[in-house]
Amino acid sequence: MRRRMEKTLMDITFVLLILLQLSSNVYCDQNKTMMHLHRHLFQNYVKDVRPVMKATTTTNVTYRIAFRSLLELNTREQTFTVGTYLKATWEDEFLRWNPDDYNGIDTFNVPITSIWTPDITLSDNADIGFERTKPDTRALISSDGTIIWYAPVIYMNSCNVRVRWFPFDTQVCEMLFLSWSYDGFGINLEPERSTDASQNRYAHNGVWDMVAVRSRRIVTTYLCCPEPYPEIQYRLVFKRYPTFYLFYMVLPCVFLSVLSLLVFYLPPNCGEKLTLSITNLLALVVFQQLIAENIPPSSDDSPVIGAYFICMIAMVCISVLATGVVMHVSAISQPMPKWMKRLFLEIIPRVLCLSTYTYQSHINLATFTSKSISEIHDAEGHVILENGKVATSTDNGYSIGQERQASCETVELLKYMKDNTMIKDIETSEHLQWLRLSMIIDRILLYLFSVFTIVCTFYLGVLIVQGSVDEYNDILNELEEDWPQ
Repeated sequence: MRRRMEKTLMDITFVLLILLQLSSNVYCDQNKTMMHLHRHLFQNYVKDVRPVMKATTTTNVTYRIAFRSLLELNTREQTFTVGTYLKATWEDEFLRWNPDDYNGIDTFNVPITSIWTPDITLSDNADIGFERTKPDTRALISSDGTIIWYAPVIYMNSCNVRVRWFPFDTQVCEMLFLSWSYDGFGINLEPERSTDASQNRYAHNGVWDMVAVRSRRIVTTYLCCPEPYPEIQYRLVFKRYPTFYLFYMVLPCVFLSVLSLLVFYLPPNCGEKLTLSITNLLALVVFQQLIAENIPPSSDDSPVIGAYFICMIAMVCISVLATGVVMHVSAISQPMPKWMKRLFLEIIPRVLCLSTYTYQSHINLATFTSKSISEIHDAEGHVILENGKVATSTDNGYSIGQERQASCETVELLKYMKDNTMIKDIETSEHLQWLRLSMIIDRILLYLFSVFTIVCTFYLGVLIVQGSVDEYNDILNELEEDWPQ
């Protein structure tokens, strides 16, 4: 029993060795055959000549670009950079063989630099290094001469950026591919329409969403030459995600505009009014510069949001001037004209639902009672009145005593105190009237600027959103009409 098992194991081992030897021989034969095929095809092959037997034969080239990612869309430089997967298919009449003569080898790979390739070029290339293609890519050659070349390529192309509805803008960029050296009789360029040409491998971009990709073939003829020049044109539609710009540019500007209204709510004689206005002005200028850094320096298509920033900056500038005027008015102590007093202290407060101004003096200037001069006493401690009489202090107040005349110095002091008190009271009344006037002006400016800010914000906001939606729909409608799927 044991001998039988050993014999069986030896037989299995022997069979495995034979199979391994046969497979090794087959692999070696396959490699030798492929090397022989390579020498046969490339012995007299010239890669600088278009691979046709007759010069009048047209080389049909099928070209396809699959977009894998948007690397950058520079709105200021008006360029965009995309990473793509290139697929090009053509026939090489010098690279054909019979598979039966070479152990059934139907396809094999060769470096792309060792064969002729069509000079398909991006027309509006904006990259200094031209096309950034991976150099060690290989092409697949079939026995019937068909060559399929896959390669990852990075393209940088110019793009006409439209920023009127920033940050809700939609950008339309185009790429034009053509043969740089051959006309349509030499290379017939066709776009690929198979399912492999879909854009399902596109990677998500946090700033731009690729809405649509279309391609079409264009044949151009020039007055100088009768030959046709076929071209493949790609149109890419990118829509911006506005969330970042709303949170970090637009909303802070709106908040600063609302904050600038607080200037007119502070007291007129508050020195921080002017400081707050200037600080808001500088902050708005900084945000306006941030917007300017993201748009191209062109006068053809200015963004609407830039007009909003200009309006807010102008409003804050006016508020700075108005604040200076109000602070100057609040410091005036001269008599106010009657028409101004009637208009600003009586009529306008009623319109604005504010209380009218009435000044209550703390001193009765008509009677100038003994309470107002209670600090003037004679040697015996009696209170001296303005007319020279002496008042005696009692439990119920003051009582006029005997007809005793005070000294002349005392009477003059009493008159001086009355006149000085009346002057100060009048000056206080006039100053408070001007202060009240400055408060009324502040309230009027508060209402006017509030209305202006609300109307400007909502109007331009609705205008930007509606304009961006209309532009987006127009672009998609144009794609459906002029760019078939």
